[in-house]
Amino acid sequence: MASKIGGVEMGEDDPHKVSFRGQALKVDTVEDAQSIIDQIEKCDELLTLELSGNTFGVEAAEAIAHVLEEKKYLKNCLWSDMFTGRLRSEIPSILSSLCNAVIKANTHLVVLDLSDNAFGPDGIKAVEQLLTSPACYSLEELYFNNNGLGSGGEILAKALTECHKNASEAGAKFALKTFACGRNRIESDKVKPLAEAFKLLQTLEVIRMPQNGINHVGIAALAKSFESNPNLTEIDLHDNTFAPKGSKAISEVLPKLLKLRVVNFDDCLLRDEGAQILSHGFTKEHTHLEIVKLEANEIKTDGAIALTDIISTLPAIVNFNLNTNELGKDTIKDIRTKMKSAGKEKVLDTFSGDELDDGNSDYDPENVNNSQDGEDSNKDKLDHSLENATAKNLENNLNDPPTNEQVNSFLTEPSFEKFTILGNNCLPVILVHISRDKDAEIITDMIVRLSAIWYECEAQQLITFLVEILDAILAESTKNNSYFSSQFINYILVHMGMIKSEDKKFKPLDKLGPILSILSEIINTGHFSKTDKDTLLIFLQKPFPKLLESPTELSILIGRIFS
Repeated sequence: MASKIGGVEMGEDDPHKVSFRGQALKVDTVEDAQSIIDQIEKCDELLTLELSGNTFGVEAAEAIAHVLEEKKYLKNCLWSDMFTGRLRSEIPSILSSLCNAVIKANTHLVVLDLSDNAFGPDGIKAVEQLLTSPACYSLEELYFNNNGLGSGGEILAKALTECHKNASEAGAKFALKTFACGRNRIESDKVKPLAEAFKLLQTLEVIRMPQNGINHVGIAALAKSFESNPNLTEIDLHDNTFAPKGSKAISEVLPKLLKLRVVNFDDCLLRDEGAQILSHGFTKEHTHLEIVKLEANEIKTDGAIALTDIISTLPAIVNFNLNTNELGKDTIKDIRTKMKSAGKEKVLDTFSGDELDDGNSDYDPENVNNSQDGEDSNKDKLDHSLENATAKNLENNLNDPPTNEQVNSFLTEPSFEKFTILGNNCLPVILVHISRDKDAEIITDMIVRLSAIWYECEAQQLITFLVEILDAILAESTKNNSYFSSQFINYILVHMGMIKSEDKKFKPLDKLGPILSILSEIINTGHFSKTDKDTLLIFLQKPFPKLLESPTELSILIGRIFS
């Protein structure tokens, strides 16, 4: 089976490729690395080195690096998922060894893939020297997916800028074509430096930055940078937050990107107004556009029809996805009729979960957590009537603490309804309740049960209140038990199914998203040591199937651990 790397087709038996992909090798020592070293040495003109899906220690990496120093033809470093089970403190040293070897070899890289390595800002610092060296002046494809970069995004932007400058001074051209950096918590303030780097490059053809928590301010900055890259063929920003302002910024730049083939704006909270605005950005001149993905955006009738009217006219369109919006049966029928009339009925993706009432909501995503606009977050509107009722309950019950029975019922069998009647003054009663038993296993069970209502607390006010309750529980639990935090982490891993329970009847959690979200909120509250965090990180870096079902929550938690 052939694969395409750096624009070159390569079969599995390619004489210029050494691959140990997906063998789950634990390579700690020189002896462990010997088979890899032998294969590298035998390959006189090594173009591609693929080490993905194994785990490397410091000693082994140094040994591999030593032989790499002689491989001047190396072009493709496929080094994703290489540090499962490694301590965070080890990874920068391992990366530095490998990157310095590439620099010493005087190579001219085309592809560098470091995805699925949770090394955070410290890791990107270790790669920075390589990214700014002559070895990367020729780089065309760069992949940093799921690394927990956070503030490391600014370091990456600086490295790209410096590489462009260094290449120009050396009479070369840094012509990066593909930049993929998803699931990294590179939020709006951190994405701005990257946008500036994109403006400078002007050669990008593919930009993929999904699941980064970017709001409309960051989307606008990216849109400006897209204008400087007219050869863009693919933009993937799914699972960020456009809202109308972000939609407007993207709509204004789309007519200037006539080489586009793929647009993925799934789950970007366009809402109906944003969808209508975005529809004006697509034109009949988008003759190469093949895929438009707008799933799960709370789009209603007007927005969906406006988009359908223009997308149905595009000659190259092969997939148009409006699934899981708020369209209703009649709107879906109208969309199908329009696409059929244009001879493009088969272009439509399937509809499921769309037959909803398209009522109005007052929630404005542009007013949430956007201090850049100087807006008062206390004026944020709640999204659902139930949450409005909850907010009133919290206010009305301020001086009316719940009964012991209510608290016991909530902590024993949590539900969103029980949570809404606790009131702001419930903490003292909760603390009295848990002070009766500070057993780490019991407290962990309690917090795991509380995680079940996490996704129902969509309003920021409710999330903050729930986190306050969890913080208070942890603070009370650690008072007289210096081992509580490490015991808590251990029991959490049992609930996640990553450590086997001694109780044969114990059933681990089916879905890990809620507990991962809870951990993201409490991991940096001061109750957990560096050792606790490192222990948790070791398990989070393992290729555990249930973890992979909640990629966004996992990425956020890893980013918080590194921050």
